Amino acid sequence: DYLTTLEACNNLIEGLGPFLLVVFTLEGTLSIVLLFLSSRHPLNLILVTLLMFDLIYISVVLEDITKNMIESSEKLREIITEFEGKEEKKVNNLIRRIENLPQFSAMGFFNVNKSTITALL
Repeated sequence: DYLTTLEACNNLIEGLGPFLLVVFTLEGTLSIVLLFLSSRHPLNLILVTLLMFDLIYISVVLEDITKNMIESSEKLREIITEFEGKEEKKVNNLIRRIENLPQFSAMGFFNVNKSTITALL
């Protein structure tokens, strides 16, 4: 059911905001500090790499969720001709709601995607 999936995605986007803010801020800051200290302790580079992989994984998963929702919207557009009247209006409304989903963000401070990771690097 698309409507249930849409509501779950909306809840996920809203609920992950504080988590993403904390994780990306702390791990990003820690990575910079460890990178700065890596001249004294070369093992810090391993920690920086692990922290970056964590952030990359999170951003890739979130972008995959967004991509799947967009694909759902496109599938609905393909089959909308099969509906008439109220059902067609409901499907159009659902498509509009999917397309208006906000991006995953850290409580609005910054969007979480691959370009966020590139900016950290």
